[in-house]
Amino acid sequence: PDRNVILYGHREMNSAWRLVLAGNDAIDVRRGRVRVGWREEVAPDLAVLFCAPRAGSPSALVAVVAGTDLPGLRLTDQLPIFVSGVGYPDWCVLSSAMLTAGPAGIRGAGYFDEDWSMGSTAESAWRP
Repeated sequence: PDRNVILYGHREMNSAWRLVLAGNDAIDVRRGRVRVGWREEVAPDLAVLFCAPRAGSPSALVAVVAGTDLPGLRLTDQLPIFVSGVGYPDWCVLSSAMLTAGPAGIRGAGYFDEDWSMGSTAESAWRP
């Protein structure tokens, strides 16, 4: 329980989601949509990356690599996740437009509060 894990897939396709992210509702990824805090984005081509505390552990983290559907999941294949020197914020939502438009394909990104919530001191930015 005190080991970091990487979770691939959204809540409906990976049954481990409920086990390792129990009690964490800051971000929810399902087929066709993602909710980050109060904001919901609906699209089949979104890739979502975030980290969160692992349920049942005082020190372990869960890194989530998810997509809202097959185009979003395929987009995660193109992201430099396991490359030295690449940095990501606590969470980011990307659309497949990234492949042709670059940074214009970033839908939103940000950081959690110190307690891993989307409270008043969490910083985030969304593309209009």
